[in-house]
Amino acid sequence: MQPHEEEAHLNYEMLNNLFQNCADVVVHHFTNMSTPITLVYCDGLTDQKTINEIVLPRLTSVDLTDSSNLSSRLALTLNEIEFPVDSVQIEEPVFSGQLLILTGSEQNSRIYTLDIASVPGRMPEESALESAVKGARDGFTEELAINVGLIRKRLRTKSFCYEQFVTGERSHTKIALFYVEDIINPEILKTIRERLSQINIDGLVGSSIIERTIMGSIPSILPLTDMTQRPDYIVTSLLNGRFAVMMDGSPVAHIAPTTLFNQIHSPEDASTPFFMVAVERMLRIFGLLVASVFWLLLSSLVSILV
Repeated sequence: MQPHEEEAHLNYEMLNNLFQNCADVVVHHFTNMSTPITLVYCDGLTDQKTINEIVLPRLTSVDLTDSSNLSSRLALTLNEIEFPVDSVQIEEPVFSGQLLILTGSEQNSRIYTLDIASVPGRMPEESALESAVKGARDGFTEELAINVGLIRKRLRTKSFCYEQFVTGERSHTKIALFYVEDIINPEILKTIRERLSQINIDGLVGSSIIERTIMGSIPSILPLTDMTQRPDYIVTSLLNGRFAVMMDGSPVAHIAPTTLFNQIHSPEDASTPFFMVAVERMLRIFGLLVASVFWLLLSSLVSILV
């Protein structure tokens, strides 16, 4: 089975050959009342307890001579993949943690997927880079689905929009675009959509490409995006008409457009009265100005005295 080559039928040998160099992929073949069944899953990404305790007992106890309506007979939420199929349609669900079920003979085969993914990850915890005494303590993780949930529980409205892009010829990395529909500038939204859809890369493993995509071709020595690992700050930014971009596998979100005031924010600003926040930001700006001109003034003073 060659890449992008469609097949009208599948069998155990074809699946075994497809994943022959992937030691972490299990291709398990057995029969039920003379009906051949093949299970394909990625070890380490799939919940094997569900396979052993739920899927296998049901597959061996049900008559699969007619594999139509398999979802209702097994009482499982199965998604059928229509023939003809290519290797990408087979590889993507397997390497996403889904279970692939092939039933029937080669000429009458049917193929299903069951989402029982158990991807290694960590629970939300406070960001080590943006710790706060007051306010929320949860932070983003490397799992995009968890990060979306952390934002959604704070914005329980359909005006909060989440668009997904998939990029990377080999990595098939998910990229999330967040915005509030009735607040964001439509022209800005159109621009970022076009830029994200134009990403063409073999594999996306770091968020630096996303940052460069957001910035475009604008040369600047100053940051044009803001970065955070805190969902509460993203919510505040979205409500101010900005957008955020995240990728699956990274706990960092990129926010744009950005200003100087956004760069000097504190994680505790949202939990502090506005007057105190205003005073603190003025002090931060004053400190920034002093730090940038202090040495120039000092060197000028020394040259005058000498």
